[in-house]
Amino acid sequence: MLDGFHMPGVREHFSRVQIADEFLIPTLLMRLDLSRGAMNHLISGYDGAHTIEFTEADFEVLQTSPKYFARKFPDDPNAPIRTRVLRELVGQQSRQIKAASDCPIK
Repeated sequence: MLDGFHMPGVREHFSRVQIADEFLIPTLLMRLDLSRGAMNHLISGYDGAHTIEFTEADFEVLQTSPKYFARKFPDDPNAPIRTRVLRELVGQQSRQIKAASDCPIK
């Protein structure tokens, strides 16, 4: 990744981007000679260069998305959408993983 950062034009280009870190790191990762896949995260949308925060109205989208990561949530740990996702979705996944690990292999 460091070699990619030092390639001609990279720093100059990303110095003009409003949210450089959010594009630079994935760009450098994708340039590595590794097997590539989807970034696997859900973004609610953009307002200009800024991501829109998830709200309670987005719960169904979060629930049905096959993505493992989601961003951007309100910066308040007690925001209703954060606590609901943790309670209903993360807790659900934890129970499914535990149930799968409790099943004997036949």
